[in-house]
Amino acid sequence: MDVQRDDGATGLIRWLPLGGRGLTLVEFGGRRRLTAAKAQLAGLDAGHPTWATARPTAERFLEAFRESPLTFIQEPHQSRRQLTPLAARQQRLLALLDFPLDIYTRLGTETVKPP
Repeated sequence: MDVQRDDGATGLIRWLPLGGRGLTLVEFGGRRRLTAAKAQLAGLDAGHPTWATARPTAERFLEAFRESPLTFIQEPHQSRRQLTPLAARQQRLLALLDFPLDIYTRLGTETVKPP
């Protein structure tokens, strides 16, 4: 985003609070469900995979999906997106956040461009 122009700076100022709210909702929802289940999550810290916490940050939740690459394949009349399957830990995180699994699998659907 070009922040040297006035409209670029205005757009950035409008998007930043939305991103902050999204991160807050992910963190609050995940922590609330972990507390209700009296559970902890392990493996969210790459440096310490055995450490468990009942208060993970939104950044740690999102970091768990870093190793799930999305590959774009362009063909003459079709573009495809290919995903690696979710690990069990990632599936548990989505369930903990009350997100359906297809929120991830829908990213890999094929799209056909007209000739």
